[in-house]
Amino acid sequence: MVEQKPRMEALSIDPQVMEPRLAALFEYWTGLSSPPDLPHWGGAIGEGFRLIDLEPDILAILTVVDTGPAPADFVYRFWGTGRFLFLGNRPDPTGRPVIDGLSELNAADVLAQYQAVYDTGRPVLMQNSWKLDSGLVAECQTLRLPLAKDVGPGIGKIVAATKFLRHAEEVKRLLNDGG
Repeated sequence: MVEQKPRMEALSIDPQVMEPRLAALFEYWTGLSSPPDLPHWGGAIGEGFRLIDLEPDILAILTVVDTGPAPADFVYRFWGTGRFLFLGNRPDPTGRPVIDGLSELNAADVLAQYQAVYDTGRPVLMQNSWKLDSGLVAECQTLRLPLAKDVGPGIGKIVAATKFLRHAEEVKRLLNDGG
C-alpha cells in the first residue's frame, strides 16, 4: 500500500456524489460565499470560514493550508487529528510546507490539486483508490475548497478534507506497520 501510487479521478463538484461529511462541509462553505466572491478565513458567525463552526467529525478530517504562487508557499496551518491516518508514524506537519508532509508517490498530484484550486479559485473533488496487498481496494474522497485572501484578490487559504469510503482501518494498519 505505502509503495503504491493511488489512482486519482476528478469528480464533478456535486454534493450528491460526495461522501456525506464532505457534502456537509461543501454546504457550509457555499453558505458563506456570495458568488463570485469566496468565503474568507475567520470572522463573525456566518461571515467567514471558522473551524469552531464545524462538527468534530468534520474537523478531524480537515486540513487548512496557507497558499502562495510557488509549491513551497503551501504550508499547513491546521491538521485535524483524523488526518494522522495518512501520516503513519510521521510527525504532525502543522507549520511546515505541504511538500514535506506528502509521500513521494503522490506529492506531485496533491500539489497539482492545491495549485489548481489556487489558480482557478474553484473547488476540486478527487476520488482516490489503492489496491492493497490483501486484494482489497481502499477508497477515499478529497475535497479542496478555496478561501479568499484577507485583502485583495486571490486565494489566501485552501481547506481540504478527506474521508475514506472503504478500508480505512486496513490502510492505517499498513502505514503504522511500515508498509
